[in-house]
Formats: sequence, C-alpha cells, structure tokens
Amino acid sequence: MVRYSASELNAVFEKNGLPFAPITKPEDLFNDPHLLATGGLGAINLPDGRATHAPLLPITLSGGRLGIRLSPPRTGQHTNAILTGLDYASEQILAMKYARWGKATAVE
Repeated sequence: MVRYSASELNAVFEKNGLPFAPITKPEDLFNDPHLLATGGLGAINLPDGRATHAPLLPITLSGGRLGIRLSPPRTGQHTNAILTGLDYASEQILAMKYARWGKATAVE
C-alpha cells in the first residue's frame, strides 16, 4: 500500500488543477478560502434562532450551486404535516400528542 503525506497530495492536486481543501476538523470549513471565495457556504437559521452557515454540496446543476432548501426545523415544527402525510387523522394526531405530553399542544 502506498501512502502519501498531506503535502505530497496537495502538490499532486495543485499540479492537476483538482480542487481540495486541507480540512482536518468540520469547523475548518467556515474559514476555508475556496468555500468563502466561491459561495460554498449557505446561510441557515438554527432551531434556537441563531444564524450561521453550512457547506453546500460540491456540485452544480445548470451552472449554479444547489442552495439551502430549508434550515433545520424546530422540534415538532412539521409534526402535523408529516403525520397528515402518513394518513393519520387529526384526532389520531391529537391523541398521540396527548399520550406523549399529557396534554394536547399546538404543534405545527
């Protein structure tokens, strides 16, 4: 098995014009010059309301990057829509909420 150092791989990628980034931890993505220069980070809102960024998929369709479709949902945000899509009746959904929390809650 042949092994290469990170610097050897970097040289090969540079020589051949292959995009790469020396990312060793996920949080390194937020400061990556290539992602910052190419719009490779998309804005999202976390469930607690904080704004941040997330890496976009490294592909393009029709010449453009795929953007953020949805931010992560708050707990229970889509419960009714999901359960309705699974053919649960409103009464069944309400009964499940009551059984879980001991009372009916207005969850969207």
